Parts: sequence; C-alpha cells; structure tokens
Amino acid sequence: MASGLIYLAIAGMWVSYFLPRWIHDREEFSGKSVERYKSALKVVASKSPGGLPETGIMHTDLDFVAKNAQKILRRRIIFTLLTISLVTTSVGGVMNKLQFIYTLVPISGIALYIVQVRRETISERLQLRRVKQLQRETNGVSTTNLVDVVTPKATTDHWIPLSERELTGVVILPKGSAEERRT
Repeated sequence: MASGLIYLAIAGMWVSYFLPRWIHDREEFSGKSVERYKSALKVVASKSPGGLPETGIMHTDLDFVAKNAQKILRRRIIFTLLTISLVTTSVGGVMNKLQFIYTLVPISGIALYIVQVRRETISERLQLRRVKQLQRETNGVSTTNLVDVVTPKATTDHWIPLSERELTGVVILPKGSAEERRT
C-alpha cells in the first residue's frame, strides 16, 4: 500500500514537471506564423522613423502578451494539479484509504508553489521598475543637479594620509575641524 503511494507521488511529480514543458514545446513548434509576423514587423519598423535601418530593432516587445498568457496557463495547470492531489488525498482520508497525514504533502506543495509565484511576481516587478528607471535616465530626465557636480569645491583643508606622515608614538587628534580650532 505504501509503495503504491510512493509510485503515485513520483508519477504525479513527473506529470507536473513534463506537462507544462510539453505544452510549451507544442506551442513553440507551432509558432512559425508568429516568426513570420515578427520579421514582417521588423521590416516595417526599419523603414519607420523610430527604427534603426540596419538592425531592424524595434522598441516594442512583441512576445510580451504571449509570454504572459503562457505563464498564466502554466500556473493554472500546476495549481490545478496540486488542488486535485489535495482533494484526492482528502477523499482518501475520509474513506479511510489513506491517513490524513498524507494531505500534508499537497498542502506543503501548494504553500511552496504560492511562495514561488510570489517571488516570481516580485522579481518581475523589480525588473519592470529597473527598466522604467533606465528609460527615465536615457530620456534625459536626470535627478542630479549638474551645477553641484561640475563646480569645484573650495577647500582650505589639506589632508595628508597617515601612511605618509612621520609618526612616532600615539597622536591624539583634537575634536572638531581645523576652522573651529583657529577661532
């Protein structure tokens, strides 16, 4: 009985790993029309005023919607598999075929999955924030005042590094700056 559960858990893990990959590969191989569409858009963009003629670089992400749809589909499949395994182990516990302790496996899987999705979401938001910040910096919006950077600072203090000083023994430095000591 216990070995059957182990084999069932192993088979479930293999399915949860290979099913999203199989769906991804299937969608990727049938995406030849998308590639033709992207290449046609690159040609159009290279002839437009905003595009670069030699490279065909465009300033839009064509695959953003497709990537998001695929990511949502993958998340739904994994969450559905985890929920089905939770329901199955719960029903097995109610029917006295399994102990209720086995429901902790899908519960922990769901908890780990939620943590992983949360980490991915935070990472995506951080990446988007970095891209927006980079765009702001490259568009000429600067947060630093260039007058403060360019003007030289008038200092009367001359600092000699400790390694270049002729020191013998312990030197006690007075508290405060040199301006305060002179007055």
